[in-house]
Amino acid sequence: MRDLKTVEPFLPPLDNVVFFDIETEGVDPFVEKVITVQIRHRGKTTIWKEWELGEAKCIAAFFDFLETIYRKETSFVGYNHLKFDVSFIDQRLRELGIMDKEKWQMLHNYLHWVDLYQLLGNAYYKAKHWYGAMAGAKQETENAEVPSLYAKKDYGTILKYVEGEMRSMQTVYEGISKEPFYKELVKKRKDIMGISES
Repeated sequence: MRDLKTVEPFLPPLDNVVFFDIETEGVDPFVEKVITVQIRHRGKTTIWKEWELGEAKCIAAFFDFLETIYRKETSFVGYNHLKFDVSFIDQRLRELGIMDKEKWQMLHNYLHWVDLYQLLGNAYYKAKHWYGAMAGAKQETENAEVPSLYAKKDYGTILKYVEGEMRSMQTVYEGISKEPFYKELVKKRKDIMGISES
């Protein structure tokens, strides 16, 4: 029998998590750009803004951040980011002519991604439903409004929305470990891996 130190079948501890999200002009990465890249790490949200840096530098700032952490022990948590955010950034890097092997490897091989969308059922429920139910969050602004806010240069409302989303994502992540389905999953994983609880 393996002990808990050998195989740890739990969500990564909060200190080893970076919450990740992007906001965009729309859903077509061939023509619509990334307007913010944001992370939340150890209780602090960092937002790189296209309107201050330009799109290429906004994305590059995220890659620069990746060089400051120990990636082997860090998990990147988001909501639907495997289907949307990562592929959107991948295509934007190509459109901007700055995709290279290292960036591709970083996005697709080097980072450990945890997608709350898949963990919570892989059925498209907007993040706001989970954030409302598990984090008690009610945003004044909806994700779909961000492109029009950007067009109107209402950056303050975008930043307020982003900060709320990132806090809610962290709260949902923390709440998952208390849910009965997660406790059952952990138990099943321990059984499968032959992990002793003693």
